[in-house]
Amino acid sequence: MSDEALVKGKDENLPLIAVTSGQTISAVAVAVKQALSSSSMICWDVQKIEDFILQNVSAKLAGKAPSEIRPPDLTVAGPAILNMAFAANTPHLREMYANLLARAMDPASSENAHPSFAQTIQQLSPHEAVLLKEIAVSVLSKEAIFEQEDDPNRIKKDPTLLQSWQSFCKNCGIADAILASAYFNNLSRLGILLETADSRGVSSRTAVGTRVVTTRRLIVTPYGQLFLNICIR
Repeated sequence: MSDEALVKGKDENLPLIAVTSGQTISAVAVAVKQALSSSSMICWDVQKIEDFILQNVSAKLAGKAPSEIRPPDLTVAGPAILNMAFAANTPHLREMYANLLARAMDPASSENAHPSFAQTIQQLSPHEAVLLKEIAVSVLSKEAIFEQEDDPNRIKKDPTLLQSWQSFCKNCGIADAILASAYFNNLSRLGILLETADSRGVSSRTAVGTRVVTTRRLIVTPYGQLFLNICIR
């Protein structure tokens, strides 16, 4: 008999399930049930969400006069509050939702609280939240996160943008290069990060004509800057 056994349920329409020898489908089902019922899978209930919002959002608006605080736009607050139910074990993401709600209730910033920000937070991993927090602190609005200059005359080449990003991730506690690349792709997909390039001709004193030098930059997009300002800074 092979190392795997094929198990079929009573319903003939169910697909065959491969189960490693020595295991039974019932044991696997018990393990799945335990995993899904663990404390990490528990969602916050309405009361816990309300308590968190009252404590944290109130602290963020403590400098405002009560008369200045206004109801947030439902297109912003609704998704933020609903998504908060699934962020019980991710404090960095919870903090983003709380910042978004606070900014949406402040007349000085409510217009900048975009309705898509709640969905953007929902599509971030806890690691990506840490990376964005570091970027928000260390990168000013018009600065490049990293810059790479490709000059054919230079002997020592600059690190590529991806290499610089992976080093940045490693400094933030993310040593896996594949994960770092995946986070780079996701943050670019969400419109937060953007890779740009511009080329220029440079005259050479030792050769006839010019050489082309290309400067590549990793920047935070205007959308990304708005997201950082509202949800993190």
